[in-house]
Amino acid sequence: AISFTQAMTLDASGRLGIGNTNMSSFDSYGNQLVVGNGSTNQGITIYASASTESSLYFADGTGAASYRGYIYYRHSNDSMFFGTNAATALTIASTGAATFSSSVTAGSGGTVKPQFIAEGGPSLGAGMAFNTGLSGADRRNWFVGTEENVAGDFVIKSSNAAGGNAQSGTTRFAI
Repeated sequence: AISFTQAMTLDASGRLGIGNTNMSSFDSYGNQLVVGNGSTNQGITIYASASTESSLYFADGTGAASYRGYIYYRHSNDSMFFGTNAATALTIASTGAATFSSSVTAGSGGTVKPQFIAEGGPSLGAGMAFNTGLSGADRRNWFVGTEENVAGDFVIKSSNAAGGNAQSGTTRFAI
């Protein structure tokens, strides 16, 4: 004879509990799917191939509204993306460097994509890079942080070089 132990519960309101039978006791904004019983480590795994992406979407409709907010992981280069308003707002590269990005209208009426990048490492220095996203003579990249391979130095540097590497730019201030 086969013996079954209940592992999932679907209640009359359409709430699903995995390892949980009391979904209605959780906040109504997040009780449609409850995973775990609170007594041990719990988790959810999204399993995809090494050349694809794993995703979680937040929708308020269909079509373009089906991805108004999202979190996805790109397995091919081990990067993670966070989206708001149907556009990527934060990218985290496999190195741990984080890029925040949003479009804004500049005083001249053009659109620019300012970014905030925080990265560091034993031979890289650590700090914040600011990139206007413009090109040519209008490009401005700033770095505020510690010098690479120099213990304790704090610097502010700028550059208009392609690629946004202000860390190797002109030192404007150093301590």
